[in-house]
Amino acid sequence: MRYRFWDMDHTIIDNDCDVSWKRFLVGRGIAREDALRTAERFWEAYARDELDETEFLAFQLAEIAELTEPEARELAVEHFVRLVAPTLYPQARRMLET
Repeated sequence: MRYRFWDMDHTIIDNDCDVSWKRFLVGRGIAREDALRTAERFWEAYARDELDETEFLAFQLAEIAELTEPEARELAVEHFVRLVAPTLYPQARRMLET
């Protein structure tokens, strides 16, 4: 089964996917530690309904922009398997699988 989503507000996962992605990249030594503070600022902007989506996507994809597609995919899959899939709400999982 393949899932494709980005959930920032706990709609289908019990996880802030945008933050877990940056934590994952920091943990792998790919992103700088200060990226976590920036991720928090984006979350606050989102919560205020003031998120600049273009700026946010540029921030989220900055570290993988120079990678090949297979390299980026490998990171995305590892993040999903390790940090996202375990937090899928059971009902959301059932709905995604139908």
